[in-house]
Amino acid sequence: MRVTKKQAAKVPPPSPSAPKPLSADEIALAYGRLFTSADGKTVLDDLFKTYVYRPSFDETNPNNDLTNFREGERAAVLKLQYMVEHAEALMNPPEKEADDA
Repeated sequence: MRVTKKQAAKVPPPSPSAPKPLSADEIALAYGRLFTSADGKTVLDDLFKTYVYRPSFDETNPNNDLTNFREGERAAVLKLQYMVEHAEALMNPPEKEADDA
């Protein structure tokens, strides 16, 4: 459905009390808090077993949309893993080495 200019003009501006969007690091930390708990690790492990550690390619019908669908599932789980790793890096930054000079 297309929105006309007249309809768009009726949309009120965002409220000043509306929550501000989260930064990429804040979002990554939320992923980290969720998936680094014991239950979160169990869920992430199960998602890997279900969607990543299996073939995506449908050999019976190589032009089938099933391959694309499975790759989408796989990509979503890999995104979760990436965000958890990013959060862990933010929470545990590498220590700087002292200069000998």
